[in-house]
Amino acid sequence: MEDLIQKEEEERIAREKAEILISIDKEKQKKECVLKAIKERELENQYNINAQKAKDTIETIKRETAQQVLIKRSHLTEKIRRIRENAEREKNKLKQQLQTVRFSIADEIGSHYKKGDVNKCVVALDNSKRRNDYCIATFSDDFNDLSYCKKTNEFCTFCCDAEFSELYLPERQDCYAKTCVKPAPDAAEEGGKWMWHEKNN
Repeated sequence: MEDLIQKEEEERIAREKAEILISIDKEKQKKECVLKAIKERELENQYNINAQKAKDTIETIKRETAQQVLIKRSHLTEKIRRIRENAEREKNKLKQQLQTVRFSIADEIGSHYKKGDVNKCVVALDNSKRRNDYCIATFSDDFNDLSYCKKTNEFCTFCCDAEFSELYLPERQDCYAKTCVKPAPDAAEEGGKWMWHEKNN
């Protein structure tokens, strides 16, 4: 009886782990498809397309297993408890991997389809405090970009690039026009290099 109960519990746990591993493989395949689609759009220069909302509908099947097992021997009860605890830890690790794959898909999509707000750049150019606040809010998860954002002399172009991805070049150019100014035309005619400069408010 003890061996039968233990075997049933181990088989149930193995099935649950297998289902989670299958879900992880499916999510990885979805990620590859999404990245391939994004690359094709960039190569075709389809900058005027609307951002596609990627909704990964994942149905989580919750199985409630109600088992009432009358166990007379305390050592069998303890053994089952340990098996369940170990399985729960392993399932949690696998679920965390599953969530990581999902989040990575969302991050990839967000970076390629970002259509931000030019007013954020305009406000950030107003003074150093607002610029610092913008940098922290936008690049808190990337120390290199955060540092560059605070120090660069070409903040207006950096900000516009951050707000609008390459799929929205017209909007990015409009952002440049509203936040940056070019040197006088005669400077370019004399062979000078065109550079973007922040507007002086």
